[in-house]
Amino acid sequence: MNFNKLMLALLVLSVTFYSCDDDDVSRLDSDVAFEFDYSFAGSDFDYDQVYDLDGTAVSFQAVQFYVGGITLHPEEGDAVTADGKYLLVKPKSGAQEVMNVDKKHYHMAEFFVGVAPAENDQTADDFDTRDTETDPLARQNDPPMNWNWSAGYIFVRIDGMVDLDGDGTPETPMEYHLGKEAFRRTVAKDLHTDIEDDSQTLTFGLDVAALFEGIDISQTYSVHTGDDLATSAIFADNIADAITKK
Repeated sequence: MNFNKLMLALLVLSVTFYSCDDDDVSRLDSDVAFEFDYSFAGSDFDYDQVYDLDGTAVSFQAVQFYVGGITLHPEEGDAVTADGKYLLVKPKSGAQEVMNVDKKHYHMAEFFVGVAPAENDQTADDFDTRDTETDPLARQNDPPMNWNWSAGYIFVRIDGMVDLDGDGTPETPMEYHLGKEAFRRTVAKDLHTDIEDDSQTLTFGLDVAALFEGIDISQTYSVHTGDDLATSAIFADNIADAITKK
C-alpha cells in the first residue's frame, strides 16, 4: 500500500469512529408530550374571570379531568399505546410526558377521558399504595378526584359559581362531577403531524363553554352523575367536540 492510499484509509477510519460517537448519533425516536390549552368560547380561560354562558354569569374554581388510553396512529405501521399511562389535566398542567415513539408521520391521536375499569374498580388498599408524587391516580386533595371506592374516580370535575339572581355576579355554588364507566368517552383527533424532534409536544384545545352545550346552567348547576343521568350523558357526549387539535 503506497503512502497516499494509507492516508486515505486512515482518514476514512477516523471519520467512521467520529460519526459513531454517542454524542453525534441522531436519535430515531422522540419523547412525546401532551398539552391542553384551555379557552372559553374563544376567550382565554382563567379562574379569576367571570364568563357569560348563554346569558348566565359563571366563574370557575376547578376544571380538571383524567386522560388515559393514549394511542398514536402512524401513517405506516402499528399503532403505539402508552399502556397504563394517565394524565390529570388542569389549566396550568403544561406539557406532560406521554410516551416514546419512532420518528415518523402520525395521522391520528386517540385517548379517552375518564379512568378504565381496571383502575376505577380498585380497592382502597390499591389506591393508598399509589405514589402521590408521581401517579395522577393517587389521592388528590385539592380538590379530590374520587368519591368513595364503591363509586371510583371522578373523571371530570368542574367546580365554580353561577349567577341565579341575575345581577351578573355568580353567587351560587356550581358543581359538575362526572364518573362511571357509562360516561367514559373516547376522543379521536386527526394529527397529520411529522414527529421528528427528539422531544415533541402535541397540543390540544379544550373549550370549557362547549362542555355545556345543550345544558341550561341556570337550571341545572349541580350534577354528580348518579343524581342526574340525563344531564351527565349530555355533558359526556360534549367532551369529544370540546377538545380540538391545535
